[in-house]
Amino acid sequence: MGGLILLTGATGFLGAQIARILLRDTDHRLAVLVRGRDERDARRRLESVWSGWPETEGAFGSDRVRVLPGDLSRPGLGLGRHSVSELKRTLTHVVHAAAELKLDGELGELRRINVEGTSRLLELARAAHVDHGLERYAHVSTAYVAGSRTGEVAEEELTDVYGFANAYEQTKYEAELQVRAAMRELPVSVFRPGMVVGDSLSGEIRAFNTVYVPLRLYLCGRLRLVPVRPDLPVNLVPVDYVAKTIAKLLFDPRAIGLTFHLTVQPDHLPKAQELLRVARSWAAERLGETPPIARFLPLEALARLPEAERPAVPGFLLSYFGEDRRFHRDNVERLLGPYVPDWEEILPRLLDYAECRGFLRRSDRTVREQVLYRLENRGLPVRKNEPAAEGGELRLAGMESYREIGAVTVGAA
Repeated sequence: MGGLILLTGATGFLGAQIARILLRDTDHRLAVLVRGRDERDARRRLESVWSGWPETEGAFGSDRVRVLPGDLSRPGLGLGRHSVSELKRTLTHVVHAAAELKLDGELGELRRINVEGTSRLLELARAAHVDHGLERYAHVSTAYVAGSRTGEVAEEELTDVYGFANAYEQTKYEAELQVRAAMRELPVSVFRPGMVVGDSLSGEIRAFNTVYVPLRLYLCGRLRLVPVRPDLPVNLVPVDYVAKTIAKLLFDPRAIGLTFHLTVQPDHLPKAQELLRVARSWAAERLGETPPIARFLPLEALARLPEAERPAVPGFLLSYFGEDRRFHRDNVERLLGPYVPDWEEILPRLLDYAECRGFLRRSDRTVREQVLYRLENRGLPVRKNEPAAEGGELRLAGMESYREIGAVTVGAA
C-alpha cells in the first residue's frame, strides 16, 4: 500500500475527479476532509457526490478512503487532536483543491476559506514535513490570480498591481502568496486552471456556472447582444485534463517548486463567434430551434448603451468577456507536452450534458410536476433520507418516493 494523501475539496467536481484518478491509478490511501457535523454526516455528503463512479463508490468499503469531518475555516481544520496528530505522523502528500468559488461573494467570507484555510493546511503540512518529510504539497489555484493583467502572463509571475475583478480572484491570489512563500521549506507544486468546463468525453460537470450561463441565455433567446469581441479566445479547459495533469504531476519530482498554467494555448481555444456558432448548430439539431445569429458588442462599448438595452449577463461575469492575455504553459509543456483539444467534438458534448440535466430547458411544469418528474427520472436519480420509526434514517430511492406521493394522492381523492 502506498502513502497517505490528504485531499480537500473532494465534494467539488474537480476534487472528485482527482480522487477518482488517484484511486484508480495509484495504491495510495486518501484522507478526505469534508465539512460535516460528524463522520456520518461528512460521509453522507461525500457519498452523494461520489455516487455513480465505480472508482469512488467501491472505495468506501475498503481501507482506501478515510472521511475526516472537518472545516478549513476552523482552528486545527476542525479536526480532533488525535486526528491531527495521526496526520502529522502519516501524511505523504497534500492536494488542496477546496475553495470558495463565489464570484460575487464578500471578501471576508471568501478569505475564511481561501486564505485562512490555506494557512491552516500549510501549518499541518509543515508539521508533517518536520516529522518525516512530506513528499508533495499540491495547491490548486486559478489562472485568474492574474487579475486584470493583460498581455503575456508567465507561470512564475504573481502580482496585484493590476487589481482584481472580484473577491474570488483576490483571495486566491492571497492564498497563492502563502503557498509560494512555503516553497522555501516544502515540496510545493502550484496548479492554475483556466475556466473549467465538463469532461471532454462525457460532458459531465456538477455546477453549470461561468461560460454555461451566457450559453444558456443565448440558447433561450435572452442574449441577442453579446458583450465580447467575436475573435476573443474563450479560456476554457476540460475538467478531465486538469484532474489528470494534477494527479500525474503530484508524483513527478520535476514538478517540485514549479507553477503550472492548466490552460489551453489561445490558438487552440474556441473564439467567441465559434462557440456560439457551434451552440447554434447544436440547438438546431438537438432542440429543433435555431437561435438568432448573435450580434457582438466589445465590452468597452457596453457602458455607452442605455441600461435597458444592456445584455442580461450577470455583472460578476462581465470581466471574463474582455480578456486580453496569453497564459504561458512552459512548465507543463516541458514535462507533459502540448494539449490541443478538439472543441468541435467537445462543445456539443458539454451542451448535450447540460441539456440532459435540464440546464438548457425552459419547463412549463408546475412545482409539483417538476418534483414528480425528478423523482421518476432514471438518468438523474434522486434519493431521499427520512427519519425511521425505530430511530436512525431510512433511505428511499426516487421511484419509491414517487409511489408514496401517488398513493397519498389517490387516498386523498
